[in-house]
Amino acid sequence: MKRIGWLMVSAAFAVTLMLSMISAPLCAAYQVNCDAVMNEFRQGKEPRQIASDLKIHENSVHRCIRAAARAQRRARPTASPATIR
Repeated sequence: MKRIGWLMVSAAFAVTLMLSMISAPLCAAYQVNCDAVMNEFRQGKEPRQIASDLKIHENSVHRCIRAAARAQRRARPTASPATIR
């Protein structure tokens, strides 16, 4: 019985490993060019229009806009505290 249990566990591990190896290239194949999205957005287009023009999901457009806003907030220098003498 223990041998069958170990066989099932190792088979489940092998299947999980194979699925993870297959899914990584599939996710990498669907990359969105956020530079192109932001160029369109700066021209005043709506996210729905950008998505249809670039043939991507509207959620991907919103994700690029949020990422650009985060990068802009991180790039903004913060004021240093005043030193007391």
